[in-house]
Amino acid sequence: MDDLFKVDYSPLSKVSVSDRSIEAGHRGEVSWKSDSSRSNLKADDLPREDQDDENKMFNLWLEEYVAKTFAESAHSHDYLKARIAEDTISEQDQREKLRLSYASSLIPEVSF
Repeated sequence: MDDLFKVDYSPLSKVSVSDRSIEAGHRGEVSWKSDSSRSNLKADDLPREDQDDENKMFNLWLEEYVAKTFAESAHSHDYLKARIAEDTISEQDQREKLRLSYASSLIPEVSF
């Protein structure tokens, strides 16, 4: 997949260094490798932790923005497209479909 997608992890701001912590924010946007357009999605603000009680800890925040930009890019370039037809479904899956179809026919239709 590395030949199709790229990850932009460029810094969003200067690295913040204090006597108790180092903080660095990175973009984390996944895009189609041959497409330079940016996503219209906006990353949520990450929660701030109380840094007074941290001692030799490493916190790495990953949010759904990374997954969302990956899905958006994959979908817009037809990477998630699949053809589902009888000749593309395995024999085992076709038997399972028949079993489920029979089981659902035994359950009466519910209406309100």
